[in-house]
Amino acid sequence: MEFDIQKLKTRFAEIREHLEEIKTLARYADEELFADSRNMAAMKYHLLVILEAMGSICVHVCARGLQKAVNEYAECFEFLRDGNIIPAELSGELIKMVRFRSLIVHRYWEADDRKILGYVRTELHTIEDFLKHIGKKTLSE
Repeated sequence: MEFDIQKLKTRFAEIREHLEEIKTLARYADEELFADSRNMAAMKYHLLVILEAMGSICVHVCARGLQKAVNEYAECFEFLRDGNIIPAELSGELIKMVRFRSLIVHRYWEADDRKILGYVRTELHTIEDFLKHIGKKTLSE
């Protein structure tokens, strides 16, 4: 498998940087967070950057490592599962995450800020698990 290590490292760094920003915002008390609409706008932005970077990594790994062309991110995470790059449970969580991304991007008027906050507070481990599994398969070989 011939990966573009610099590209992967750059995406990993982006994810980690934006993940720290989200963690900072998620520590605010609800009242403080919702007192300024820019807080949730920033959280959504950071989340979207993370999900796009994860999608970019996924597409790269599928193309270079599995010789698979990807049509959508959900399919991409299925390919990673089928290629034994990530576990099935993580693949399922990532597919939910990209569907959540689609809600924020394509049906933003339906996205409830309190649900987004709850999601962020409980699901950030999925992003960290993705980095751990992808890193083992791409950066350490």
